[in-house]
Amino acid sequence: MLLRLVEARRKLVNKRVRLTNELTQVLKEYFPQALQWAGGLDGWMACAFLTKWPTLQKLQKSKPEVVRRFYRDHRCRSSEQIDQRIAEIRSACCLTWDRAVIESSVMMVRALVAQLRVLIEAIDHFDEEIATIYHRLPDAEIFSSFPGAGPFWDLGSRLPWEPIGLASMTPSRSRNTRDCSGDRAERQNQSGSPPLGMLQVCQTELP
Repeated sequence: MLLRLVEARRKLVNKRVRLTNELTQVLKEYFPQALQWAGGLDGWMACAFLTKWPTLQKLQKSKPEVVRRFYRDHRCRSSEQIDQRIAEIRSACCLTWDRAVIESSVMMVRALVAQLRVLIEAIDHFDEEIATIYHRLPDAEIFSSFPGAGPFWDLGSRLPWEPIGLASMTPSRSRNTRDCSGDRAERQNQSGSPPLGMLQVCQTELP
């Protein structure tokens, strides 16, 4: 069950990457400033930003207090940074005034954002399920102690090498039933740690 959830989550993450890449390209064609002001396109704040302000013109018509409240509601607590962004918004220039480009781009942005919202929510749900199941595993503590298991990634079940690690760890418990609380180092040696090279490569691919 855990492995299937992890594999399914990765497929959703890959879809999210493809959507954010497509969204980036659309924004570059008519509203490139949003790439800086909206935050990471794979997050809730970006979805809210682009839904509220799909064009620079609409953003510039908003009162500074509205923009400031938006950032604060999305956990941007630096008043200095918020004031800087508001100043940038006021002085920004449109990349294009071509109505056909803007209107078609806005429609595409709305379509992509709608899909991203569904994926983000689904990934969050998978995260919750994976966390619940992972922490029920008898060997969860051992997996969390492996090099590369943290702190960059909270759940050992999401490590790039878990299909091998978890599959080999679970059956091995039958050979250690005489001492389920045995030495961690000994059991880690029995299960084997992922090669350092594999961790270095996979860590760069994590979402």
